[in-house]
Amino acid sequence: MAAEAALPKPPPAVEWKLEPSGDKSLYLLRNVGTDTATGVRIAAPPEYDEYVQFDLPHGKVLAYAAVQILIVDVAQLPALTEISVAWDGELGETRVPVPRGYR
Repeated sequence: MAAEAALPKPPPAVEWKLEPSGDKSLYLLRNVGTDTATGVRIAAPPEYDEYVQFDLPHGKVLAYAAVQILIVDVAQLPALTEISVAWDGELGETRVPVPRGYR
């Protein structure tokens, strides 16, 4: 049993990370897991709907691949701190933090 405890945890099948892309408003939502995510749905709080833009025509993100997301800076709204991502085979949504400093 001690040997089992020492084994590293296997990587997740699908896991998300939002990375800055060099432009202060452009990000990459990367699937850092080992499997392709299908039926991917991305959402922001309703007040940000028109300010968070992305193109995901097939709803699929390969392992280690990314989707570009534009988060438009709106001075009248508080800073966006997270987006939600859902995909086939996963119950509910996963909240993905927005890296600080995009404002």
